[in-house]
Amino acid sequence: MTVASALIIDMFRFDFQAHFIEAYFFLAASLGIGLRSTQLLLQDAKKEKAQKELELSKKIVHLISEKYGKTTLAELMMRMDMPLPELKAKLDELQKEGILGMEVSNSGEVLYTVSNLSSLEDRIYTHKLI
Repeated sequence: MTVASALIIDMFRFDFQAHFIEAYFFLAASLGIGLRSTQLLLQDAKKEKAQKELELSKKIVHLISEKYGKTTLAELMMRMDMPLPELKAKLDELQKEGILGMEVSNSGEVLYTVSNLSSLEDRIYTHKLI
C-alpha cells in the first residue's frame, strides 16, 4: 500500500499520465492482497474457534462420562473452571444439539447426561473436513 501511495503522490506532483497506470496497478494489487490476507485470517480464526468449541464439547462429555454418565452443574463448574454463564450456555447448546440430556434425581437435583454421543462424533468428523 505504501508503494502505491507514493506513486499516486508522485503522479500528482510530476507527470500525471506517465505514472497513472503504474499507480493504479500497485493500488489494485495492494488492495487485492490485503483483502485476500484478511479473508484468510478470518477463516483461520473461524477454524480455531470451531476447534476450541469442539474441544470444550469433548471435555464436557468426557467429564460427564467419568461420573457414570450423569453429573450436576456444580460438579461441572468445579471441574471445568469456567464462569457459570459460559458453562450454562455451552450445556444448553449441547442439549439443543441432542448430545446432552437432563434428568432429575430422587433428591430433586438436576443431572446432565450424555444422550447422543454420535452427534458429537459427527461434529468431530465434519470439523476434520473443514
